[in-house]
Amino acid sequence: MQVDTRHALVQQDDQEALVLSISAALHLPLDALTHVLGIVAQRGAGKSYCASVLMEEMVEHGLFVGYVDPLGITWGIRASADGEHAGYPVLILGGRHGDLPLDPASGAIVSQFVLEQRQPFILDLSLFEDEDEQRQFVAEFIRGFRLHEEVLCHLIVDEADLFAPQVPQSPMAQRSLTAMNRLTRRYRYKGMGCTLITQRPAELHKRVLGQIDLLLALRVISPQDSKALDDWIKRNAGEAERAQFLATLSGLQTGTAWAWSPQWLSLLQQVAIRTRRTFDSSATPKVGVKRSTPRQLAEIDLERGTFTFYRHKVHKTQTHWLSDDTAMAVRLYFGRFRPTKRLFEGDPRSMRVREDGQVYRGKTREDGYDESSIYVRIRELGRRYLARTLLDGRQVPLENLSPHDLRHSWATEQARKRGVSVKALQDAGGWSNPITPLGYIVSNEIANDELIDLPPAQPRSRRNS
Repeated sequence: MQVDTRHALVQQDDQEALVLSISAALHLPLDALTHVLGIVAQRGAGKSYCASVLMEEMVEHGLFVGYVDPLGITWGIRASADGEHAGYPVLILGGRHGDLPLDPASGAIVSQFVLEQRQPFILDLSLFEDEDEQRQFVAEFIRGFRLHEEVLCHLIVDEADLFAPQVPQSPMAQRSLTAMNRLTRRYRYKGMGCTLITQRPAELHKRVLGQIDLLLALRVISPQDSKALDDWIKRNAGEAERAQFLATLSGLQTGTAWAWSPQWLSLLQQVAIRTRRTFDSSATPKVGVKRSTPRQLAEIDLERGTFTFYRHKVHKTQTHWLSDDTAMAVRLYFGRFRPTKRLFEGDPRSMRVREDGQVYRGKTREDGYDESSIYVRIRELGRRYLARTLLDGRQVPLENLSPHDLRHSWATEQARKRGVSVKALQDAGGWSNPITPLGYIVSNEIANDELIDLPPAQPRSRRNS
Protein backbone atom coordinates (compact mmCIF):
# COMPACT_ATOMS: atom_id res chain seq x y z
CA MET A 1 0.00 0.00 0.00
CA GLN A 2 1.45 3.36 -1.01
CA VAL A 3 0.77 6.32 1.25
CA ASP A 4 1.43 9.72 -0.29
CA THR A 5 3.22 11.54 2.50
CA ARG A 6 6.08 13.03 0.52
CA HIS A 7 6.94 16.60 1.39
CA ALA A 8 8.25 18.40 -1.68
CA LEU A 9 11.35 20.55 -1.43
CA VAL A 10 10.59 24.12 -2.42
CA GLN A 11 13.19 25.38 -4.86
CA GLN A 12 14.93 28.50 -3.54
CA ASP A 13 17.39 30.79 -5.30
CA ASP A 14 19.01 31.69 -2.01
CA GLN A 15 21.42 28.82 -1.36
CA GLU A 16 21.90 30.02 2.22
CA ALA A 17 18.32 28.90 2.88
CA LEU A 18 19.29 25.30 2.14
CA VAL A 19 20.35 24.58 5.71
CA LEU A 20 18.77 22.95 8.74
CA SER A 21 18.00 25.79 11.14
CA ILE A 22 18.08 24.29 14.63
CA SER A 23 18.34 27.72 16.23
CA ALA A 24 18.88 31.31 15.16
CA ALA A 25 22.62 30.71 15.55
CA LEU A 26 22.97 27.07 14.46
CA HIS A 27 22.45 26.12 10.81
CA LEU A 28 23.52 22.66 9.72
CA PRO A 29 24.38 21.79 6.12
CA LEU A 30 22.12 19.30 4.38
CA ASP A 31 24.87 16.67 4.49
CA ALA A 32 23.94 16.30 8.18
CA LEU A 33 21.81 13.53 6.66
CA THR A 34 24.83 11.21 6.63
CA HIS A 35 26.51 12.31 9.88
CA VAL A 36 26.08 11.06 13.45
CA LEU A 37 24.56 13.59 15.85
CA GLY A 38 24.09 13.23 19.59
CA ILE A 39 21.45 14.94 21.77
CA VAL A 40 21.99 14.46 25.51
CA ALA A 41 20.09 15.96 28.44
CA GLN A 42 18.46 15.08 31.68
CA ARG A 43 14.74 14.40 31.66
CA GLY A 44 12.69 17.51 30.87
CA ALA A 45 15.56 19.60 29.52
CA GLY A 46 14.32 19.49 25.93
CA LYS A 47 16.16 16.68 24.15
CA SER A 48 13.09 15.19 22.39
CA TYR A 49 11.89 18.70 21.57
CA CYS A 50 15.27 19.42 19.98
CA ALA A 51 15.09 16.18 17.99
CA SER A 52 11.62 17.07 16.71
CA VAL A 53 12.95 20.43 15.53
CA LEU A 54 15.66 18.55 13.64
CA MET A 55 13.06 16.29 12.04
CA GLU A 56 10.91 19.28 11.07
CA GLU A 57 13.90 20.79 9.29
CA MET A 58 14.77 17.58 7.46
CA VAL A 59 11.19 17.03 6.31
CA GLU A 60 10.94 20.69 5.29
CA HIS A 61 13.97 20.24 3.04
CA GLY A 62 12.76 17.02 1.45
CA LEU A 63 15.25 14.73 3.20
CA PHE A 64 14.42 11.10 3.92
CA VAL A 65 14.29 10.89 7.73
CA GLY A 66 12.86 8.44 10.24
CA TYR A 67 12.32 8.58 14.00
CA VAL A 68 12.50 5.55 16.31
CA ASP A 69 10.11 6.47 19.13
CA PRO A 70 9.96 4.03 22.06
CA LEU A 71 7.73 6.38 24.11
CA GLY A 72 5.03 7.37 21.61
CA ILE A 73 5.68 11.12 21.92
CA THR A 74 6.55 12.24 18.38
CA TRP A 75 3.19 12.01 16.59
CA GLY A 76 2.54 15.75 17.09
CA ILE A 77 4.62 16.55 14.02
CA ARG A 78 1.48 15.75 12.00
CA ALA A 79 -0.43 18.69 13.55
CA SER A 80 0.20 22.43 13.66
CA ALA A 81 1.61 23.97 16.84
CA ASP A 82 -1.87 24.98 18.02
CA GLY A 83 -3.36 21.61 17.07
CA GLU A 84 -5.95 23.20 14.78
CA HIS A 85 -4.42 22.37 11.41
CA ALA A 86 -2.31 19.79 9.65
CA GLY A 87 1.42 19.64 10.27
CA TYR A 88 3.96 17.73 8.22
CA PRO A 89 2.72 14.67 6.28
CA VAL A 90 4.83 12.05 8.06
CA LEU A 91 3.93 8.36 7.95
CA ILE A 92 3.42 6.91 11.45
CA LEU A 93 3.81 3.16 11.93
CA GLY A 94 2.72 1.71 15.25
CA GLY A 95 1.43 3.36 18.41
CA ARG A 96 -1.92 4.94 19.19
CA HIS A 97 -1.71 7.37 16.28
CA GLY A 98 -0.28 4.98 13.71
CA ASP A 99 -1.38 4.66 10.11
CA LEU A 100 -0.52 0.96 10.31
CA PRO A 101 0.23 -1.31 13.30
CA LEU A 102 3.68 -2.71 14.04
CA ASP A 103 4.66 -6.18 15.21
CA PRO A 104 7.93 -6.79 17.09
CA ALA A 105 8.98 -9.38 14.51
CA SER A 106 8.34 -7.15 11.49
CA GLY A 107 11.47 -4.97 11.60
CA ALA A 108 13.07 -6.33 8.41
CA ILE A 109 9.79 -6.09 6.47
CA VAL A 110 9.21 -2.53 7.65
CA SER A 111 12.71 -1.42 6.61
CA GLN A 112 11.97 -2.63 3.07
CA PHE A 113 8.59 -0.89 3.16
CA VAL A 114 9.97 2.52 4.16
CA LEU A 115 12.76 2.24 1.58
CA GLU A 116 10.18 1.59 -1.13
CA GLN A 117 8.00 4.49 0.02
CA ARG A 118 10.90 6.93 0.67
CA GLN A 119 8.66 9.05 2.86
CA PRO A 120 9.47 10.59 6.26
CA PHE A 121 8.32 8.16 8.94
CA ILE A 122 7.96 7.52 12.66
CA LEU A 123 8.33 4.06 14.17
CA ASP A 124 6.22 4.22 17.33
CA LEU A 125 7.20 1.27 19.54
CA SER A 126 5.28 2.43 22.62
CA LEU A 127 2.67 -0.36 22.48
CA PHE A 128 5.18 -3.19 22.49
CA GLU A 129 5.06 -5.37 25.58
CA ASP A 130 8.61 -4.81 26.84
CA GLU A 131 12.02 -3.36 26.02
CA ASP A 132 13.30 -6.57 24.45
CA GLU A 133 10.47 -6.46 21.90
CA GLN A 134 11.53 -2.90 21.05
CA ARG A 135 15.15 -4.03 20.75
CA GLN A 136 14.14 -6.95 18.53
CA PHE A 137 12.30 -4.65 16.14
CA VAL A 138 15.12 -2.08 15.93
CA ALA A 139 17.79 -4.76 15.44
CA GLU A 140 15.90 -6.31 12.53
CA PHE A 141 14.94 -2.92 11.10
CA ILE A 142 18.57 -1.75 10.91
CA ARG A 143 19.71 -5.15 9.68
CA GLY A 144 17.23 -4.81 6.81
CA PHE A 145 19.37 -2.06 5.26
CA ARG A 146 22.34 -4.37 4.72
CA LEU A 147 21.21 -5.45 1.24
CA HIS A 148 20.94 -1.88 -0.07
CA GLU A 149 23.95 0.00 -1.41
CA GLU A 150 22.47 3.51 -1.39
CA VAL A 151 19.96 4.37 1.31
CA LEU A 152 20.32 8.15 1.89
CA CYS A 153 18.38 8.17 5.15
CA HIS A 154 18.80 9.77 8.56
CA LEU A 155 17.46 7.76 11.51
CA ILE A 156 16.71 9.58 14.77
CA VAL A 157 16.84 7.10 17.66
CA ASP A 158 15.26 8.20 20.94
CA GLU A 159 16.34 6.46 24.15
CA ALA A 160 19.45 5.32 22.28
CA ASP A 161 20.99 3.77 25.42
CA LEU A 162 18.10 1.27 25.37
CA PHE A 163 19.29 -0.06 22.03
CA ALA A 164 23.04 0.44 22.51
CA PRO A 165 23.63 -0.19 26.23
CA GLN A 166 27.12 -0.03 27.69
CA VAL A 167 26.42 -3.32 29.47
CA PRO A 168 23.89 -5.51 27.59
CA GLN A 169 21.70 -7.41 30.04
CA SER A 170 19.97 -9.77 27.59
CA PRO A 171 20.67 -11.52 24.28
CA MET A 172 18.25 -9.10 22.58
CA ALA A 173 20.15 -6.13 24.04
CA GLN A 174 23.32 -7.56 22.51
CA ARG A 175 21.57 -7.91 19.14
CA SER A 176 20.36 -4.31 19.14
CA LEU A 177 23.81 -3.10 20.25
CA THR A 178 25.37 -4.92 17.29
CA ALA A 179 22.84 -3.28 14.95
CA MET A 180 23.43 0.20 16.41
CA ASN A 181 27.18 -0.28 16.15
CA ARG A 182 26.70 -1.19 12.48
CA LEU A 183 24.49 1.88 11.92
CA THR A 184 26.92 4.37 13.46
CA ARG A 185 30.20 2.88 12.26
CA ARG A 186 29.61 1.05 8.97
CA TYR A 187 26.57 2.43 7.18
CA ARG A 188 27.80 5.86 6.24
CA TYR A 189 28.94 4.48 2.89
CA LYS A 190 25.27 3.70 2.24
CA GLY A 191 24.40 7.35 2.83
CA MET A 192 22.99 6.68 6.30
CA GLY A 193 23.35 8.94 9.31
CA CYS A 194 21.64 9.01 12.67
CA THR A 195 20.86 11.10 15.71
CA LEU A 196 21.31 9.44 19.10
CA ILE A 197 19.11 10.80 21.92
CA THR A 198 19.76 9.85 25.53
CA GLN A 199 19.29 11.15 29.05
CA ARG A 200 21.94 8.73 30.30
CA PRO A 201 25.13 9.08 28.22
CA ALA A 202 26.88 7.00 30.89
CA GLU A 203 24.71 4.04 29.83
CA LEU A 204 25.23 4.55 26.08
CA HIS A 205 27.93 2.26 24.71
CA LYS A 206 31.24 4.08 24.34
CA ARG A 207 31.89 2.79 20.81
CA VAL A 208 28.58 4.28 19.69
CA LEU A 209 29.02 7.53 21.63
CA GLY A 210 32.48 7.93 20.13
CA GLN A 211 31.05 8.17 16.58
CA ILE A 212 29.27 11.49 17.21
CA ASP A 213 30.20 14.29 14.78
CA LEU A 214 28.04 16.96 16.47
CA LEU A 215 27.10 16.94 20.14
CA LEU A 216 24.05 18.91 21.30
CA ALA A 217 24.28 18.86 25.08
CA LEU A 218 21.41 20.38 27.02
CA ARG A 219 21.29 20.40 30.82
CA VAL A 220 23.07 17.41 32.39
CA ILE A 221 23.36 17.15 36.18
CA SER A 222 24.37 13.55 36.97
CA PRO A 223 28.12 13.25 37.72
CA GLN A 224 28.24 9.87 35.96
CA ASP A 225 26.73 11.35 32.79
CA SER A 226 29.00 14.40 32.92
CA LYS A 227 31.97 12.04 33.18
CA ALA A 228 30.79 10.07 30.13
CA LEU A 229 30.67 13.31 28.15
CA ASP A 230 34.06 14.30 29.54
CA ASP A 231 35.56 11.13 28.08
CA TRP A 232 34.30 12.25 24.66
CA ILE A 233 35.52 15.81 25.23
CA LYS A 234 39.07 14.81 26.17
CA ARG A 235 39.51 13.18 22.78
CA ASN A 236 38.17 16.20 20.88
CA ALA A 237 38.99 19.47 22.66
CA GLY A 238 41.57 21.48 24.54
CA GLU A 239 41.57 22.04 28.30
CA ALA A 240 40.09 25.56 28.14
CA GLU A 241 37.10 24.45 26.05
CA ARG A 242 36.62 21.41 28.25
CA ALA A 243 36.59 23.52 31.44
CA GLN A 244 34.08 26.01 29.98
CA PHE A 245 31.76 23.23 28.83
CA LEU A 246 31.75 21.27 32.09
CA ALA A 247 31.39 24.36 34.28
CA THR A 248 28.14 25.45 32.64
CA LEU A 249 26.52 22.14 31.65
CA SER A 250 24.45 21.63 34.81
CA GLY A 251 23.08 25.17 34.80
CA LEU A 252 21.77 25.40 31.24
CA GLN A 253 18.19 26.64 30.87
CA THR A 254 15.64 24.29 29.34
CA GLY A 255 15.96 24.48 25.56
CA THR A 256 19.53 25.81 25.65
CA ALA A 257 22.34 23.57 24.42
CA TRP A 258 26.05 23.46 23.86
CA ALA A 259 26.64 22.70 20.18
CA TRP A 260 30.05 21.08 19.78
CA SER A 261 31.54 19.76 16.56
CA PRO A 262 35.36 19.75 16.82
CA GLN A 263 36.08 18.36 13.35
CA TRP A 264 33.04 18.33 11.05
CA LEU A 265 31.83 21.92 11.69
CA SER A 266 34.66 23.22 13.90
CA LEU A 267 32.34 24.96 16.33
CA LEU A 268 31.65 25.29 20.04
CA GLN A 269 28.77 27.59 20.97
CA GLN A 270 25.70 27.88 23.15
CA VAL A 271 22.43 27.95 21.22
CA ALA A 272 18.74 28.33 22.06
CA ILE A 273 16.73 25.69 20.20
CA ARG A 274 14.09 27.36 18.04
CA THR A 275 10.36 27.00 18.70
CA ARG A 276 8.66 24.04 17.07
CA ARG A 277 6.37 24.61 14.11
CA THR A 278 4.32 21.54 15.01
CA PHE A 279 2.40 20.26 18.02
CA ASP A 280 4.51 19.46 21.08
CA SER A 281 3.24 15.97 21.87
CA SER A 282 6.31 15.33 24.05
CA ALA A 283 5.41 18.03 26.59
CA THR A 284 5.36 16.80 30.20
CA PRO A 285 1.84 16.86 31.73
CA LYS A 286 1.46 19.31 34.64
CA VAL A 287 -0.64 18.81 37.76
CA GLY A 288 -3.88 20.77 37.55
CA VAL A 289 -3.39 21.70 33.89
CA LYS A 290 -5.44 19.99 31.21
CA ARG A 291 -3.14 18.58 28.58
CA SER A 292 -3.64 20.14 25.16
CA THR A 293 -4.34 17.75 22.29
CA PRO A 294 -5.09 18.33 18.62
CA ARG A 295 -8.76 18.74 17.84
CA GLN A 296 -10.61 15.42 17.49
CA LEU A 297 -12.08 14.81 14.07
CA ALA A 298 -15.25 12.85 14.67
CA GLU A 299 -17.86 11.97 17.27
CA ILE A 300 -20.89 9.69 16.90
CA ASP A 301 -24.18 9.86 18.81
CA LEU A 302 -26.11 6.72 17.91
CA GLU A 303 -29.10 7.60 20.10
CA ARG A 304 -29.67 10.82 18.22
CA GLY A 305 -28.38 9.39 14.97
CA THR A 306 -25.88 12.22 14.45
CA PHE A 307 -22.25 12.60 13.45
CA THR A 308 -20.35 15.66 14.74
CA PHE A 309 -16.99 16.67 13.33
CA TYR A 310 -14.71 19.65 12.80
CA ARG A 311 -14.06 21.03 9.31
CA HIS A 312 -10.55 22.44 9.06
CA LYS A 313 -11.08 24.36 5.83
CA VAL A 314 -14.00 26.45 7.10
CA HIS A 315 -13.00 26.37 10.80
CA LYS A 316 -16.30 25.20 12.22
CA THR A 317 -17.88 22.14 13.82
CA GLN A 318 -20.86 20.56 12.06
CA THR A 319 -23.41 17.95 13.01
CA HIS A 320 -24.97 15.71 10.35
CA TRP A 321 -27.80 13.21 10.51
CA LEU A 322 -26.65 9.67 9.79
CA SER A 323 -28.33 7.99 6.83
CA ASP A 324 -29.96 4.63 7.56
CA ASP A 325 -27.21 2.58 5.91
CA THR A 326 -24.46 4.62 7.62
CA ALA A 327 -26.12 4.22 11.00
CA MET A 328 -26.34 0.46 10.44
CA ALA A 329 -22.64 0.30 9.51
CA VAL A 330 -21.71 2.29 12.63
CA ARG A 331 -23.76 -0.03 14.85
CA LEU A 332 -22.02 -3.05 13.33
CA TYR A 333 -18.65 -1.41 13.92
CA PHE A 334 -19.40 -0.56 17.54
CA GLY A 335 -20.88 -4.01 18.03
CA ARG A 336 -17.51 -5.51 17.19
CA PHE A 337 -15.46 -2.99 19.14
CA ARG A 338 -16.00 -1.37 22.51
CA PRO A 339 -18.98 1.05 22.49
CA THR A 340 -17.54 4.56 22.32
CA LYS A 341 -18.35 7.94 20.88
CA ARG A 342 -15.19 8.20 18.83
CA LEU A 343 -14.52 6.46 15.56
CA PHE A 344 -11.55 4.16 15.00
CA GLU A 345 -10.90 3.38 18.65
CA GLY A 346 -9.88 -0.23 19.20
CA ASP A 347 -10.50 -2.65 22.02
CA PRO A 348 -8.13 -5.01 23.88
CA ARG A 349 -10.41 -7.88 22.84
CA SER A 350 -10.11 -7.09 19.15
CA MET A 351 -7.78 -9.13 16.99
CA ARG A 352 -5.67 -7.82 14.15
CA VAL A 353 -4.24 -9.75 11.23
CA ARG A 354 -0.68 -9.09 10.09
CA GLU A 355 0.26 -9.13 6.42
CA ASP A 356 1.82 -12.57 6.85
CA GLY A 357 -1.55 -13.91 8.06
CA GLN A 358 -0.70 -14.27 11.75
CA VAL A 359 -3.14 -12.89 14.30
CA TYR A 360 -2.23 -10.88 17.38
CA ARG A 361 -4.16 -9.01 20.03
CA GLY A 362 -4.93 -5.34 19.55
CA LYS A 363 -4.34 -2.48 21.97
CA THR A 364 -6.70 0.03 23.54
CA ARG A 365 -6.71 3.33 21.70
CA GLU A 366 -7.11 6.35 23.96
CA ASP A 367 -7.23 8.95 21.17
CA GLY A 368 -9.02 9.20 17.85
CA TYR A 369 -6.88 9.11 14.75
CA ASP A 370 -5.79 12.31 13.07
CA GLU A 371 -6.69 13.35 9.53
CA SER A 372 -3.74 11.67 7.81
CA SER A 373 -4.47 8.38 9.58
CA ILE A 374 -8.04 8.41 8.29
CA TYR A 375 -6.79 8.95 4.75
CA VAL A 376 -4.60 5.87 5.06
CA ARG A 377 -7.38 3.71 6.50
CA ILE A 378 -9.87 4.67 3.80
CA ARG A 379 -7.28 3.81 1.17
CA GLU A 380 -6.72 0.43 2.83
CA LEU A 381 -10.47 -0.24 3.06
CA GLY A 382 -10.81 0.40 -0.66
CA ARG A 383 -7.93 -1.92 -1.46
CA ARG A 384 -9.15 -4.75 0.75
CA TYR A 385 -12.93 -4.66 0.50
CA LEU A 386 -13.95 -2.75 -2.63
CA ALA A 387 -13.45 -3.61 -6.27
CA ARG A 388 -13.98 -2.11 -9.69
CA THR A 389 -14.97 -4.04 -12.79
CA LEU A 390 -12.78 -3.82 -15.88
CA LEU A 391 -14.08 -3.90 -19.45
CA ASP A 392 -13.23 -7.59 -19.72
CA GLY A 393 -15.29 -8.36 -16.62
CA ARG A 394 -12.40 -8.88 -14.23
CA GLN A 395 -12.66 -7.30 -10.79
CA VAL A 396 -9.58 -5.64 -9.28
CA PRO A 397 -9.08 -3.92 -5.91
CA LEU A 398 -10.08 -0.27 -5.75
CA GLU A 399 -6.73 1.44 -5.28
CA ASN A 400 -6.06 4.92 -3.87
CA LEU A 401 -9.56 5.52 -2.47
CA SER A 402 -9.56 8.79 -0.50
CA PRO A 403 -11.97 10.85 1.64
CA HIS A 404 -12.11 13.28 -1.30
CA ASP A 405 -13.43 10.48 -3.52
CA LEU A 406 -16.16 9.71 -0.97
CA ARG A 407 -17.07 13.38 -0.68
CA HIS A 408 -17.18 13.71 -4.47
CA SER A 409 -19.43 10.66 -4.78
CA TRP A 410 -21.72 11.96 -2.04
CA ALA A 411 -21.97 15.42 -3.64
CA THR A 412 -22.66 13.90 -7.06
CA GLU A 413 -25.46 11.74 -5.62
CA GLN A 414 -27.01 14.67 -3.73
CA ALA A 415 -26.85 16.93 -6.77
CA ARG A 416 -28.92 14.39 -8.74
CA LYS A 417 -31.87 14.98 -6.45
CA ARG A 418 -34.40 17.29 -8.07
CA GLY A 419 -34.72 20.67 -6.43
CA VAL A 420 -31.57 20.53 -4.30
CA SER A 421 -30.35 24.07 -3.63
CA VAL A 422 -26.78 25.29 -3.93
CA LYS A 423 -26.94 26.66 -0.37
CA ALA A 424 -28.08 23.33 1.09
CA LEU A 425 -25.33 21.43 -0.72
CA GLN A 426 -22.73 24.04 0.29
CA ASP A 427 -23.65 23.84 3.98
CA ALA A 428 -23.77 20.05 4.09
CA GLY A 429 -20.52 19.67 2.13
CA GLY A 430 -18.68 22.30 4.14
CA TRP A 431 -17.48 24.41 1.22
CA SER A 432 -16.49 28.00 1.95
CA ASN A 433 -18.03 29.35 -1.27
CA PRO A 434 -20.90 28.26 -3.56
CA ILE A 435 -18.79 27.75 -6.69
CA THR A 436 -17.89 24.10 -6.02
CA PRO A 437 -21.40 22.83 -5.12
CA LEU A 438 -22.82 24.84 -8.05
CA GLY A 439 -20.46 22.92 -10.32
CA TYR A 440 -21.91 19.61 -9.11
CA ILE A 441 -25.48 20.74 -9.72
CA VAL A 442 -24.83 22.20 -13.18
CA SER A 443 -22.79 19.17 -14.21
CA ASN A 444 -25.55 16.80 -13.18
CA GLU A 445 -28.25 18.81 -14.93
CA ILE A 446 -26.36 18.35 -18.17
CA ALA A 447 -25.67 14.69 -17.49
CA ASN A 448 -29.28 14.01 -16.48
CA ASP A 449 -30.51 15.49 -19.73
CA GLU A 450 -28.97 12.54 -21.54
CA LEU A 451 -30.60 10.00 -19.22
CA ILE A 452 -34.21 11.22 -19.22
CA ASP A 453 -36.63 8.79 -20.91
CA LEU A 454 -38.13 10.60 -23.89
CA PRO A 455 -40.26 9.41 -26.84
CA PRO A 456 -38.05 8.30 -29.74
CA ALA A 457 -39.69 10.77 -32.13
CA GLN A 458 -38.66 13.84 -30.13
CA PRO A 459 -35.46 13.06 -28.25
CA ARG A 460 -34.55 16.72 -27.67
CA SER A 461 -37.92 18.36 -27.12
CA ARG A 462 -37.55 18.61 -23.36
CA ARG A 463 -34.30 20.51 -23.66
CA ASN A 464 -35.99 23.12 -25.86
CA SER A 465 -39.15 23.47 -23.79
